[in-house]
Amino acid sequence: MPVKQDLPLLLVVDDDSFFLKQVAFTAQSIYRVIQASTLGEIGNLHFSNLHTLILDLNIPNGNAVEFMLSFSDIAHRVNLIIISGLDTKTVNLCAAIAENTQFKSVHSIKKPFNVS
Repeated sequence: MPVKQDLPLLLVVDDDSFFLKQVAFTAQSIYRVIQASTLGEIGNLHFSNLHTLILDLNIPNGNAVEFMLSFSDIAHRVNLIIISGLDTKTVNLCAAIAENTQFKSVHSIKKPFNVS
């Protein structure tokens, strides 16, 4: 089993604490997981080795699109998963912006989740 520092980095930004815990629990064996419920919690962390970003577009006290764009220098090697309860048009627009930013891959998931 690799040491945690050797695992790829997953950053999850969502104000839903239950979702954060579920993702961290599910991904902990294959990722080093950093969770944040606000953009302010992230502060000045350095993400040069970021592998995957899971980002809720509706983040309190922050602009998720600006945050997403802040990764433009490493986007070519970062997978982006956009999650949101916002309307489909808004989510698709943000996904298009992410694709233009040259993220390695861009996916979106609509909230609320239906696991049935």
